[in-house]
Amino acid sequence: MPFRVEVFAATVPKRTKALGDEWLWFEQEMMTKHYPKLKPDPDRYWKILESIGRTMAEYKQNVVFVPVRTLAKAHLAGALSNTISG
Repeated sequence: MPFRVEVFAATVPKRTKALGDEWLWFEQEMMTKHYPKLKPDPDRYWKILESIGRTMAEYKQNVVFVPVRTLAKAHLAGALSNTISG
């Protein structure tokens, strides 16, 4: 079957001047909704985050939203909790 190829001269800049925001959620629970295999394998989750981090660095992404509330469980302890609870 005959075909034709048309080639265009193009230059891709080394660095972009575009500014924009990208909101990416890397919380494990959020990601397991889209990638169910992450739930039973926490090591896989961290490997994927490592890969995402490398890609972000390669493309000069320098801002990451860290959901700190999911990193620790907050609770009251000691005398203060007794005073508040009753």
